[in-house]
Amino acid sequence: MSIVVVGSLNMDYILQVPGLPKRGETVFADGYSTAPGGKGANQAVASKRLGSHVHMVGRVGTDAAGRALVAGLEEAGVDISEVKGDSRESTGAAYITVAQDGTNTIVVNRGANFALEPSHVSDAESQIQDANVVVAQLETPTETVFQALKLARVNNTVTVLNPAPMVPLNTEILTFVDWLIPNETEAVSLLRLLGQWDDRDEERLSCDLTPEFAMEVAGRLAEVTCAHIIITLGDKGCVYVGPFDCDGLAFPAYEVEVVDTTAAGDAFVGALACALDEESGSSANIAELVSFAQATAALTTTKLGAQPSLPTRIEVEEFLSDRKRGECNG
Repeated sequence: MSIVVVGSLNMDYILQVPGLPKRGETVFADGYSTAPGGKGANQAVASKRLGSHVHMVGRVGTDAAGRALVAGLEEAGVDISEVKGDSRESTGAAYITVAQDGTNTIVVNRGANFALEPSHVSDAESQIQDANVVVAQLETPTETVFQALKLARVNNTVTVLNPAPMVPLNTEILTFVDWLIPNETEAVSLLRLLGQWDDRDEERLSCDLTPEFAMEVAGRLAEVTCAHIIITLGDKGCVYVGPFDCDGLAFPAYEVEVVDTTAAGDAFVGALACALDEESGSSANIAELVSFAQATAALTTTKLGAQPSLPTRIEVEEFLSDRKRGECNG
């Protein structure tokens, strides 16, 4: 069993504030910390802590932050043989503001993440060939993501794309995706990109997608891409439409005391990839797969920081066991 994650590595600089600043407003921070992050690295560490053997493909600068990120991945047990230093760029950085209710804003300096080239992915083809799952996001160049997905398809490896942050895409990329996991904003952006969004949809769209509208959006994405679609909806849970259930399924979120939502989406993707890895690329029970991913994401929100908040397999299993006991006692 193994997973290859092609993606970003960032050093996160985290400011804790009473509330997110409004436009033109200055607020004082209650606390400051740094932590290893980057969507790719977060997803890699999430999968590793849950039990998968994980290879990371990425780029950092040759600076202190880059060395720290690589050391952190190695300490977590992730294979770093394809994580190289680039002397031309600084290590990627994310500047994160976290409010008391756990909501956040993030500004990313891509840095060395955009020095990851398609040829670097080709260098890792042997790992991709041996893997059950390849995971990618959009914090690296889209042509590099495309190369990863194409190599995975050639080698019959299941592909997972987390289209975050949403950027202009060659829509052909989506034909190489088996599992597509956007949040609500990214899902709408994908439909616009695919020409499947019109003025009537815009009128129906409020500040957030309702679960019912999200289900419809997921259905449209599934019809166009033929992929498994999971749209994550934060504290409203998630919806699934795809080969396991073409009519769609809605899953409520687990209720926890939220501290920081920064890496919740990455935890969900990492957990899903781990579950697919254990099933050699497929799962007969979509409800169990999603429950495992949601539990991982929920636990991640109970701690501050990205990678420091990612739970272990034992923690996730205990969480699910406690919830099941609670349901039985209820």
